[in-house]
Amino acid sequence: MTALPTTSQTDIETWMADFLADRLGLPAAEVDRHALMTDYGMDSVTAISMLEELTAVVGLEIDPDVIWDFPTISALAGYAHERSSQTSEPGVMRPTS
Repeated sequence: MTALPTTSQTDIETWMADFLADRLGLPAAEVDRHALMTDYGMDSVTAISMLEELTAVVGLEIDPDVIWDFPTISALAGYAHERSSQTSEPGVMRPTS
């Protein structure tokens, strides 16, 4: 698993769409980035798997609860991008209130 070339929201969204498409066996272009990931059958096991891989490619630890706070690819990618641009040091990405 290699890191993303950048942590832009678009790069993260593309990676997440590819991840879900691979798990679903459909073209990434058919994954709606604004649909709830649970609509695609995302369960807690798949969510944890995705977050573990996303942690590796983005370089920041992501709190597992975040996926339920940001339930679409677009929302979670936006959050991951925002957090990764706030720090150059590894850290834990958690929702902010």
